[in-house]
Order: sequence, then structure tokens, then C-alpha cells
Amino acid sequence: MSLFLMKSIIAIFFLLAALSAAFAMLTLMGKMERKTGPETLRKIHKRAGFVFGLLLLVLSIICIIYLGKAGDQISLRAVLHTYLALFLLAIFTLKVIIVRFFRQFLKIVPTLGLTVLVLAVVIFLSSAGYFFLRSAGISSQPAASSPTPASSVQGSAETGAQIFEGQCASCHFADKEDRKSGPGLKGILRRERLPVSGRPATPENILKQLNAPYLAMPSFPSLVGQDAAELLAYLKTL
Repeated sequence: MSLFLMKSIIAIFFLLAALSAAFAMLTLMGKMERKTGPETLRKIHKRAGFVFGLLLLVLSIICIIYLGKAGDQISLRAVLHTYLALFLLAIFTLKVIIVRFFRQFLKIVPTLGLTVLVLAVVIFLSSAGYFFLRSAGISSQPAASSPTPASSVQGSAETGAQIFEGQCASCHFADKEDRKSGPGLKGILRRERLPVSGRPATPENILKQLNAPYLAMPSFPSLVGQDAAELLAYLKTL
């Protein structure tokens, strides 16, 4: 299971915990007739909030690991997702501190709770939601994508090895098929299909993966022209 898939599955429970805590709070504060007693609603809110906080911590750690591996090639969507997550963590921490230690400010806690809910939904849609929608849209027809024309530029495998070491080695093994954070690339161009996208293992589809990545891989818009040809020349030797 990839790191991003694991993160997306955890995010589903993260969102459910946020919705459960918010529903219990809104029901408790609402004027409508309640089928569940106030004490039970408080317990639901507290327990769902605890689960939410725990999963938020787990997801934050996974994000830090991902950012460390992505380096300076992180996408704009991932940057936005990260800042929203940090803001959510700050708001949630503030809410907990007020409830625990500064009860004179309890009147602002419902507003903070709704802010947490909205941020949780936005963060879920920008990451896990995006992941599942893109997976459904691409993996259903993996071979139907129109290939990018291969570069006619001749590349040097020696130079390509240096590019691989600087841009790819942090996430991919070159000498084996085992996973690092991405799949191992040994014999990548001798396989029938690319390991994650399921597209045919051709130089054209590798170039497509570099410029319009499938799933969690960051894009490498600078790897075009001669640099792309050098990298392809090296991949052919693996």
C-alpha cells in the first residue's frame, strides 16, 4: 500500500470523526427536540474529538514524511493542502486549550468547532477526495490515454544517472523493484506496464508521468528536452 493511499484511507475516518463531533455539538446546542440525552451527546462529541485529534496527528506525521521525500518538487495543490492542515492543527489546538484551561472563553468554542469542521472537509477534498476521483477517472481506462511523442534528442546514460541521483533517487531504487516511497525502477522499460498508473511501459508514458504525474508523485516540469532524453537513456540501462 502506498503512503498516499494509506493517508487517504485514514482521512476518511478523520472526516467521519469530524462530522460526528460536529453533529453531536450542533444537536446539543440546537433547540430542536433531541432523541439522545445531553450527556450522551457530550460523550459522543468528546470521543469523536479525541479520535479526530489522534488521526490529525497521524496525518500530520505522514504529511511531514511526504514533504521530506518530495523536496522542492512539491505541487501547488500539496503546498495549499499543507498550509490548510497547519492552520487546522492550530485552530483545533486552540479549541482544546480553551476548553481545558480558559473556560471564560467558552463562548467562542462553537465557532472554532465549526471552523475545524469546514477546514477538515476542505482538506479532505483537496487530498483524499482528489486522490479517489483521479484514481477512478484514470485507472478505469489506463491504456486509452494518448501518448506524448517521444523526444528525438539523443541522451547520455551517464548524464542521466546524475539526473536520476539528484531528482529521483530519494523516492525510487534504480537497482531493484522494491518500493522506497515510489516503486523500484529496475527494468522499468522492459516491463509490460508502468507499476502504478498501469500505462504501457514506454518512454512516452514515462515522460507523461514526469510532467503530469499519476496519483501522489510530484511533477517535474523542468525535466524536458535534453534533460528528459538523458534520463530516459539512463532508465533504458536499468
